[in-house]
Amino acid sequence: MIKRNKYKFHFLSIDKSGIKKKTISSTDISTGYIDYEITIEDFIKSIITCGMPMYYLTPAITRSRLNEINYKMYALFTLIEFDSKSKYIKLRKEIKYLDASEKATLSYYLGMVMTRYISYKEYGQDYLVHLNIMEKYNTVKFKNTNKKLCPDLIGYSKTNRGFSVFESKGRIRKTTVAIEKALEQVQNINYIAGSKPLYGVAQLSYFNNRELYVVAVDPVDEGEKGVELLENGLSQYFSLYYKPVIELIDEGNEIISDNEKICSIYRYDKLQFKIEMPIFLYNILKEREINIELLTKKFDWVGDGINISIMEGENLR
Repeated sequence: MIKRNKYKFHFLSIDKSGIKKKTISSTDISTGYIDYEITIEDFIKSIITCGMPMYYLTPAITRSRLNEINYKMYALFTLIEFDSKSKYIKLRKEIKYLDASEKATLSYYLGMVMTRYISYKEYGQDYLVHLNIMEKYNTVKFKNTNKKLCPDLIGYSKTNRGFSVFESKGRIRKTTVAIEKALEQVQNINYIAGSKPLYGVAQLSYFNNRELYVVAVDPVDEGEKGVELLENGLSQYFSLYYKPVIELIDEGNEIISDNEKICSIYRYDKLQFKIEMPIFLYNILKEREINIELLTKKFDWVGDGINISIMEGENLR
């Protein structure tokens, strides 16, 4: 049973400027890890706010955020367990019965979730949006770079009013090939909206002795490859981040609101949790056109303003 505790994984952050050679070796990512904590609530929030809603790129798929989140939670809890004794996130023993393609899909989802979590906790990115969605919905245009070789995710920090880039890789075992590929992708965006990214992070999630490891490498490259925001690009960026969350709230089993916040109650297996956000933010984002000046002027909520809480007495098998 998963209980309402903090759980741990091994984390290593590397500044590539401290590595003299051009490539990353297995030795570079073998030592120096620290224990990093994550709550069940933060893990669930990262599932909800990371990646790319399926129907954004495939309209034929039934538009149901709740079904999609249920699927991703089931997939992730098939891959990992929250060990009550060691308090570490571990690879389930039963994973050996899955074939390679199934393992690859599940580890990909986990990599995305851990990148979302680390992007906020370690690098202060309040938001993270998939670059493919940004392109599809006319938020950015590419300049002097091959979009097929670019990283997946664009982060934004309210404090610094700036963007960062992230590439996520998830594997069952440690591989320098994956982290090298992620570094190449990150280095294909040297600027966003006219400025150098605050961070350019290549991240790999993998398992060793069944325990979860996460390594993040921040490269330092200069260049003229990048993306520019199109007209109303910042408004569209926030819309792309929040709309899937709002749709999830609107699909909730029970919706509660007052003058300060709106929330919905959800159930997954034996877990019951609540997702909430400021009502002011919810109302702005429900408008057909977002008032970006009003939104950014009101930036007074913590992080993205979304909060997840497990209902009292609930556990997850």
